[in-house]
Amino acid sequence: MKTESKYIETPKIGWAEKFGFGTFSTASNVVFNFKDLFYLFFLTNVMGIKIEHAGMITALGIVWDAVNDPLVGYWAVNHTFKNGEKCRPFALWCAVPWAVTVVLMFTCFDVAYGMKLAIAIAIYFLFELFNTFAAIPYNSMGGLATNRDSDRRSINVARNLGGCVGSGIGGVALYPLLDLFGGLDANGNVMANEAGQTAFVYAAAVMGAICIIGSFAHYFTTKERIQ
Repeated sequence: MKTESKYIETPKIGWAEKFGFGTFSTASNVVFNFKDLFYLFFLTNVMGIKIEHAGMITALGIVWDAVNDPLVGYWAVNHTFKNGEKCRPFALWCAVPWAVTVVLMFTCFDVAYGMKLAIAIAIYFLFELFNTFAAIPYNSMGGLATNRDSDRRSINVARNLGGCVGSGIGGVALYPLLDLFGGLDANGNVMANEAGQTAFVYAAAVMGAICIIGSFAHYFTTKERIQ
């Protein structure tokens, strides 16, 4: 006897939800490219860390990211929030800590050199951790928001478009921001003094605000529908 299928198609998602997916991707890629392009420069030229030690900090961060990615992914799929969802709430709860670590990464600390290295490593580790908590669950949301193939394709298009926009902004926004906040000299070079350091903090604060806006936009416009 032929059994009747229990497959139920989810409602078609709207443009606001697709926009929410794209907004988070934009924010994530803004921060990634900002960090990827300018963090070593900040460590060496502004914070005064030797190039070999700066390379060690970023290398350790890459190793830590490779370690925490599967751990966070495993924990996320085996954890359920009080509202019954598994992934979407991470965008809400991790947004502010993620943004704070972005700002701290580009903050100079007036301490002994060894302590400066230790602080930089600790902050970079925290950044990679919260970045993972925000990004890994987000990558699962396309499959949890809908079971329609057409909507999943639309979500991926929105994510890719948002990523392209974010990559462009993250790559070119720093120097206009540093100029706006008084961190460049008359020749357009970054000043390795208090003015340059303060300008970097303000620029990073803008990037942190983008983290929060993108995360909140994603959280409040999307929904988990697939159990």
